[in-house]
Amino acid sequence: MCPTEYDRNNVCEEAINRLIGNPIKILPGEIFLRSNYLEALSLSHTALQIRSNILQPVKLSYLNLTGIRFESIDFKALSNMPNLKYIIFDRFYFCSMIPKVRMCKPKTDGISSFKDLLSKPILRYSAWIMATVTISGNIMVLWGRFIYRDENIAVTLVIRNLAFADILMGFYLLTIGVQDIRHRNEYYKVALDWITSWQCAAVGTLAVTSSEVSMLILAFMSLERFLLIADPFRSHRRISVRNIIAALTLIWIMGIGIAVAPVVLWRSSTKFYGTYSGTCFPLHIQEPYPLGWQYSAFMFLGVNLFLLLMIALLYTVLLISIWRTRKATPLSFLDCEFAVRFFFIVLTDALCWAPIIIFKIWVFFKYNISDDIYAWLVVFILPLNSAVNPLLYTFTTPKYRNQILLRGWKKITARRRPYPLSGMATTIATATASSNPDESSSKAIPLVGNL
Repeated sequence: MCPTEYDRNNVCEEAINRLIGNPIKILPGEIFLRSNYLEALSLSHTALQIRSNILQPVKLSYLNLTGIRFESIDFKALSNMPNLKYIIFDRFYFCSMIPKVRMCKPKTDGISSFKDLLSKPILRYSAWIMATVTISGNIMVLWGRFIYRDENIAVTLVIRNLAFADILMGFYLLTIGVQDIRHRNEYYKVALDWITSWQCAAVGTLAVTSSEVSMLILAFMSLERFLLIADPFRSHRRISVRNIIAALTLIWIMGIGIAVAPVVLWRSSTKFYGTYSGTCFPLHIQEPYPLGWQYSAFMFLGVNLFLLLMIALLYTVLLISIWRTRKATPLSFLDCEFAVRFFFIVLTDALCWAPIIIFKIWVFFKYNISDDIYAWLVVFILPLNSAVNPLLYTFTTPKYRNQILLRGWKKITARRRPYPLSGMATTIATATASSNPDESSSKAIPLVGNL
């Protein structure tokens, strides 16, 4: 304590300013008892327990509690401070605990705000658009693969599982959109309950499962294509349906295990999924070393970065092998189409995961990631693969077009022409079917024919 009035007003206030980031854990209740002129105090990034015995003796108008956890703050004591006008917390939803304070920051985390789970209209529209495109597109894939028979059962199993994994991401976005509508203009009342609920943990687990299973299936497809196309004359044979089922089962176990493991490790869902965002997805790019940062880095910089590099490398080598094989002859239309689809497969994977991985690395170098970037990563970039996969792996394939579009068109025209096809039309139809590279190569290249 300071012995004189001069020291109390100058030396002690200078010492108080140095409390920022101080590892001190306990302050005696009478330390601020004689600080009659103390109006601003910053205790940010300390290990203190903010209790009434510390705060009640002072007449603060400004208080900075950034970096202090929710459970370490006595909000009732803050509400009983009559002169407190301006306060800064670590999370915006802390402000809902002291509605009497006029100026409370932060107001938003980039996605959510004091009033809304999705704070900006463009985020709401993007979430609903991506959810609609993802769910409808993958439902069409599942419908097409179940309705129309395919002699290549292995391909059908892989595409069905990929579509089912991607559709989970659509349900994740749909849930976030519904929660935003339910609590519009009053999100601050339920923000804490939502991020600490098992529903938030379940939604986050669903999104992580979708992203990890989808990436693992894409990597599996890339490896299978490479072994069958780039090196067809070695010991690799046609993969059996039993092996496909075993591989897909292992992929789902790995994906679900990666998503559920944080809940088991920390014995609490909110410490990993809900602490840092109401969207419940554990990107953890707003600060470098939050709780669970090691596991988040393992997912994005370990598993996903490895799979992304693997897919890009295998498709690049595969495309080079095809060009070398066709070097002596000009590329046909189907070959060009195949190459273009390869390019967009790698491009969409990179557009989805490369920004997330890059920003995740930047955080460790103490770069500040803006709230707007964080919002777009969760709402638009993350679901990009799930929305585009049906287009790349099903809708643009020649066999899908022949089965769904041409057969549907033939059924329509057959109703108008009840008489049988002429000989020339039959010949053309037969030639078209036999010239389909997917049909002719399905036995030799099982995971390429339909993809």
